[in-house]
Amino acid sequence: VLENYDVKTALSGLDVSSIILMLNISGHDLNEIQKTVASFENYGFKSIVLQVGFQRYPTKIEVSGLQKISILKSITSNKICFADHIDANTQFSLDIPALALAKGADMVEKHICVDRETAKYDSYSSSTAEEFKTIFDKIRLYLQASHGLFISDDEKKYLEGSVQIPVLFHNIDNE
Repeated sequence: VLENYDVKTALSGLDVSSIILMLNISGHDLNEIQKTVASFENYGFKSIVLQVGFQRYPTKIEVSGLQKISILKSITSNKICFADHIDANTQFSLDIPALALAKGADMVEKHICVDRETAKYDSYSSSTAEEFKTIFDKIRLYLQASHGLFISDDEKKYLEGSVQIPVLFHNIDNE
């Protein structure tokens, strides 16, 4: 779609100034990504979000693209979305959304289903409602753990109570 002439022609006639465009950049190298973003910036979108991740039914953990987030953050001011499509039957599928946020992703795409056994689409990577609650709890805990004062009151109290003051066991002769 990124190179679809008909789509780009149709966009040129629209007022997109209030629209956020999400571009999935999977499979594109950094130069291609920068050129693509520049070409879509000319349309006047409110903002452009770069999405990392692709569906491979399910996507293997080692090719999920998690490592791309920090690289993209270092070369662009665009927001980054991590599209998670790893095997929903793994414990890691409950952790990867919070890890994506920890790597710098601004948002995460996660498919949800009522029941994986009867899901018509994307059952391989979709989480159930109960699993989604677990994912959300992990994200909430990550956000709690990663924000706050540089030195908390608890940390100040710890330091005050643990500072060691030198004490002599005997008098020192003054010579």
